[in-house]
Amino acid sequence: MVSVPYLDKADLGPLANAAASWKALPAKYESLQREFEQRVINHLKGHWEGDAAEAAFATMGKARTEYENAATEAERIAKLLLDAHSEFAASQKQLHTLLDEARTDNYKVYDDGRVEDIDPRQDSPTASGTPGLAEERKQKLDSLVSRLTHILEVATAADEATHAALQRDANGDSQSFNTSVYTSLDAVEADQASALMNKKGRLTDAEITKLNLLLSAN
Repeated sequence: MVSVPYLDKADLGPLANAAASWKALPAKYESLQREFEQRVINHLKGHWEGDAAEAAFATMGKARTEYENAATEAERIAKLLLDAHSEFAASQKQLHTLLDEARTDNYKVYDDGRVEDIDPRQDSPTASGTPGLAEERKQKLDSLVSRLTHILEVATAADEATHAALQRDANGDSQSFNTSVYTSLDAVEADQASALMNKKGRLTDAEITKLNLLLSAN
């Protein structure tokens, strides 16, 4: 589970920069592809024939396809990283709002996710003379705990989905470009939940926890 201090202090700048870098790659690959066609393939066409030429042109055709696949993979990874950044930034903003609210209302949020009511009125001699104060404070405490849990669950699901998506090799060949990279965390989480729900046999405790996390986050 993503922790309170981790999400609170996480620097999302590098993730945004990575997304921007990947977003710029497709145009560079497309430029390389055009240059390869003009300077190599088109230059040789009509000037080279025979078995060796046919084999060479076939190889060059595969190289051209790899440029296309590289551009596609880069574009999809950029979309995935942008979505991840959006998810993390939203969760972080929600956490900051909750922490500010808790401080203002005299609740303490601990690093381990616990929330404590530290309102000095609770211990004052006049506390018993304020009807409904204890119940009101408890309801607020329960609300903060529930919201905090959900924020951390969403951030954790996003973190794990990003990790899984970037490790995925859908084409089964880690030496080739992957044109089936996920482009959104929702798609990753949906596939993860579906795989767990459709698994034959009994789920392990860890798998049940994972499924509950995915369902809660979405």
